[in-house]
Amino acid sequence: MILTNFEGYTELYSLESGPRISLTMDPDNNRVTITAAVQESGGPGTGTGIVDFVKVDNGKQKAVTFNIDGVEMNNIILASVDVDLQELIISAYTKAPDGLEVVLFNGGKDPKDIGIIEVAIANFGKP
Repeated sequence: MILTNFEGYTELYSLESGPRISLTMDPDNNRVTITAAVQESGGPGTGTGIVDFVKVDNGKQKAVTFNIDGVEMNNIILASVDVDLQELIISAYTKAPDGLEVVLFNGGKDPKDIGIIEVAIANFGKP
């Protein structure tokens, strides 16, 4: 494959795909498609949960566990909210089949109180 580098020179490259990655070349349209093995399921592993994060002290974290059908161990989970997290860091992971834990960590200098929020979960499946 010929690609142009940052300086504008064309060079010949060999593209290879690694494990669980597919590489498809379409010479008619001059297109290369790289697809990862992890894809959003959009199915029964997505959902929302109502979480109460009242007063997360600085240097501390609060965790809340809730159930979402279809979540399995080793799934890649992403949590998001539609409120200002006030410098809090949010993470989520599968704690048990159909069970998630959402964690807010306060790395700031002051306690934070975001109250009751809705957490949206996306389940990207297994890597």
